[in-house]
Amino acid sequence: MLDAADEEYEWHDRSSIARVTGTDHYHAAILTPRSVLLNPAALCRGLGETLPGNVEVCEQTPVRRVEPGSPVKIECAEASISARNVLLTTNAFIARLGFLRRDVFPMIACASLSRPLTDDEQAAMGGESEWGITGVTTMRRTLSNRILVRHGVDYTYDFRLSESRRRHLVESHKVILRKRFPMLANPDFEHTWAGVFCMTRNWASHFGRLEPGVFASLGYCGVGLPRGTISGRLLAEYAMGTESGLITDVQALSRPRALPPQPFLGIGIQARLAWYRWRARAEA
Repeated sequence: MLDAADEEYEWHDRSSIARVTGTDHYHAAILTPRSVLLNPAALCRGLGETLPGNVEVCEQTPVRRVEPGSPVKIECAEASISARNVLLTTNAFIARLGFLRRDVFPMIACASLSRPLTDDEQAAMGGESEWGITGVTTMRRTLSNRILVRHGVDYTYDFRLSESRRRHLVESHKVILRKRFPMLANPDFEHTWAGVFCMTRNWASHFGRLEPGVFASLGYCGVGLPRGTISGRLLAEYAMGTESGLITDVQALSRPRALPPQPFLGIGIQARLAWYRWRARAEA
């Protein structure tokens, strides 16, 4: 795939990975020099601070209801807004507004961030001061001398992660970290959190008009940063009546299959997750 895209990359074997990460856990990897790992919270803050003057950001204003029409009416907790066109960039939360309930469902990905490593731990660990490896488990060493572990995906019909599940995840993240870095005797985690992302039955996103004046693009199945960025721009152009080859392409990819009703949806998702976990058990 990278060859077809003419994308630069390098193969790395176990010894070269160990020189970078400090562990010989990994057998092989592909380095993509033009890709980056970023902090999504920092990205959101940066975007909010650099928006043009004709954009107003309203925080702490949850939307309760969207009523299609001309104009579209948006009911918030303490006020209402009317607009000619409304673009819903709510991803999986769109079902809470009454749209696409049979097209998308929420999943939760979980991560933990360690305390800063001591000088002795850094010396014992070796490797470079910053790196990241993505896969079934994502590992990242930050410039603040912390280790991030992202592992564990769950289905959540109510967008929440139970405390018991959270405790189990913390313990599993500790096991993963010790397996890769046994020299870290007590890898405590200071933070554990979960983030909601939007899935569809056949991995196809949704793009287009839902109702008069109401547009949405979502269902990026865990790769929302690249797909969401270009799709958001195209959705704004589409709402303004623009036509282009890119809009035609994204419309052609917008074919999510209808979801079965509950409880069959939940049973099917849990069964598929169990199969994925079994198949990827060697990478945990």
